[in-house]
Amino acid sequence: MTASRWILTTCYGTLLILSIALVARGSKIGLISGLFLVVSLLVIWREAHQVRAKRDLDNRG
Repeated sequence: MTASRWILTTCYGTLLILSIALVARGSKIGLISGLFLVVSLLVIWREAHQVRAKRDLDNRG
């Protein structure tokens, strides 16, 4: 994994843990931010999966 991926993963993990802690304390902001983080991670994963699939298809010729 490259350094930028490590940084991105660490930041998302930290923010997700923080939002879980806020939700545990009853904060609606923690819930909203946690949902936003999960949705953004799913979008990033989907885009990366599509790029990887397209690259594999192009390499096959």
